[in-house]
Amino acid sequence: SIKSWIRPQEVAKFTKEKLQLPAGQGFGDNTFDVALTVWNYVGKNFPYVVTVGGEEYWQYPQETLQRRGGDAADLSFLLASMMISGGIDESKVWVMMGKDRTGRMHYWVSIHHLGEWYMISPAWKPPFEELPLAKYEAYTPYYAFNTKTIKTNPRVNLFLAKCQ
Repeated sequence: SIKSWIRPQEVAKFTKEKLQLPAGQGFGDNTFDVALTVWNYVGKNFPYVVTVGGEEYWQYPQETLQRRGGDAADLSFLLASMMISGGIDESKVWVMMGKDRTGRMHYWVSIHHLGEWYMISPAWKPPFEELPLAKYEAYTPYYAFNTKTIKTNPRVNLFLAKCQ
């Protein structure tokens, strides 16, 4: 299942050691603190590599830690896993798959907090001082998943129904 690519248990020890986030207990009871700390750390220490042509290979979070970088999918899986292991409720962390501003396939993380959606893209360069509100005018999400659920954009469902 696609949900198995988010693996907070794989990165819990790493998250606690590198970021001093108490695994599973949150960081100052603040979702934003955890998300910003993880996003800045990954952005500074794990280069974003654009996949051009060829077959797409998704790395599990542990592989991304070992290889010290990855494409948008790999880094999104790592970001989501580290945020959950850092204490953000796993039902609030979603990996999004869709099209970016240029029409290319892209992956990012969205956080749902206090009724708002926030967008965290592995393609953006740190330092980050705040979480941007998710405004999907330039991005089109097709799929969203976390460790429990997979959701699809209704337009994708219509397309898939026509293809069957």
